[in-house]
Amino acid sequence: MEADIRKRLLTNNHGLGLFSDSLMRGLRLVKYNEATASLVFSFEVTKELCNDFDTLHGGAQATVIDILTSLLSYHLHPIPQVTVDLHVSCVSPAPLGSTVFCVCKAEKYGGTLQFSSCDLYREVVVEETGTDDEMGGRPPNRKRRVLVAKGLHTKYVVKNRAKGFGGGKRRSKL
Repeated sequence: MEADIRKRLLTNNHGLGLFSDSLMRGLRLVKYNEATASLVFSFEVTKELCNDFDTLHGGAQATVIDILTSLLSYHLHPIPQVTVDLHVSCVSPAPLGSTVFCVCKAEKYGGTLQFSSCDLYREVVVEETGTDDEMGGRPPNRKRRVLVAKGLHTKYVVKNRAKGFGGGKRRSKL
């Protein structure tokens, strides 16, 4: 399954436009856990993904949440799906050059509606202000994660339906 996820990330045509090409180019799979139905990805905030304040654009946040939760949902239940609801809360900035971690979880899948979540975090180095240890060195710096965005994605599983509206059947006029 992990090899298939990596392969789908490397395809050139995601059909999403705008931020998707920049995101997909730099996206790295960090961890896949089949038992918990979760994925962790990371990417660096590049200039193409920034707004005028040199922080991660809200549209890029929504795009990465859409792409990753859709990828997870499809791998768990490989039937065509469409978005019913995509909700993104932008919580704090991710500056240009920072690394963002995306933690995606399938909350409910296998039925007609599938629910997933994706939280975006950036790592911040917390410098220790303590004194030198007995060996004359400073304790190592610690890292903590700061929440950048929270996303919730609901998808409808499309069963036995032709492309387009109306399933390809012509409706009579009333």
